[in-house]
Amino acid sequence: MGLSYAITGATLVWLVLWALGWKSIDATLIAAGIILVSIAAHRSLQFLPGRPGPGGPTS
Repeated sequence: MGLSYAITGATLVWLVLWALGWKSIDATLIAAGIILVSIAAHRSLQFLPGRPGPGGPTS
């Protein structure tokens, strides 16, 4: 769910920056950075103690 929030937020940031006159490549790189950071955080959260691993909960 957090990834969809990050993608939506990055799209809104891109749209606002583009509307304010930023070059489209600058706004795109900022939006891509937001998405990449959220993906990295989502992927690394599964390795924290007390969280299920990549294969799901083990019994």
